[in-house]
Amino acid sequence: LVFDWLEVSGLELEINPRYWFKHCFPRNLGHKLAFLGYARPHQGGIPQCSEMLARYITQLISKDTVLPNNYADLALAEGKCEEDCFHMSKNVLVLVDYPAFMSSVARLVGCEPAVPRTLSGVVKYWTFPLWSCFFRTQGVGAKPEACERVLNKFGAFDSLAPMPLVAVQVILTFIMPFLNFISFTFGGLFDNIGSRSGVPVFYKFRMSKMFFMSGNTIRLRDIMGPPVLAQWVAAVAIILHGVASLFRGVGSSSKKACGQFGKPKSV
Repeated sequence: LVFDWLEVSGLELEINPRYWFKHCFPRNLGHKLAFLGYARPHQGGIPQCSEMLARYITQLISKDTVLPNNYADLALAEGKCEEDCFHMSKNVLVLVDYPAFMSSVARLVGCEPAVPRTLSGVVKYWTFPLWSCFFRTQGVGAKPEACERVLNKFGAFDSLAPMPLVAVQVILTFIMPFLNFISFTFGGLFDNIGSRSGVPVFYKFRMSKMFFMSGNTIRLRDIMGPPVLAQWVAAVAIILHGVASLFRGVGSSSKKACGQFGKPKSV
């Protein structure tokens, strides 16, 4: 990345977006300079990340909030974590983990998604993961009716496809909260084992990236709150929907077969 076009008198501009706070606010310049478009998830999500940051910038300009005093140190720690997690893509300096990044900025803005109160809404909340409309359900800039209009255009099970990964996702739905609970309870013990990298020890086997990347920390509500209950309810609904679809398919095939055998042959 080249920023020769940008002159900063008396200060050195950090050109690595990983070391900008939230890939947006450079060290020593966060009070007067912000970049958008340098937080890019693995797949899509570039406009969503920029929208969330724009909402945060708006709050800063209107003085409804302030940058953390140690935002530069936080940025360095988050950047180190990204480098260690994305060690196969060290030169992709704009890369972020979408769920972790959106969650971290939502915590700053105060617009973490509200869990829907209907079964259909809960399934969509889990199977349409972190659509930007969910971040309009509560908090600053809330427009729950807009979110509802978007979600009402889709059926509860529209995002599902008959493939093995769905089964894996359902299984992990019941397992991950327990692993996250272990990390929440004994995280300090794991970390004291020793890790000089920017990621927690054994993180691949004991916790979701959402709970340590982008400066996030795992909270009690993350392992025992409404989101966990919602994902369990959604998983059960998906299992029942899958079983019902299977029986409908078997019944339909049986009817076709009976119709074929019962049809008289032409001579």
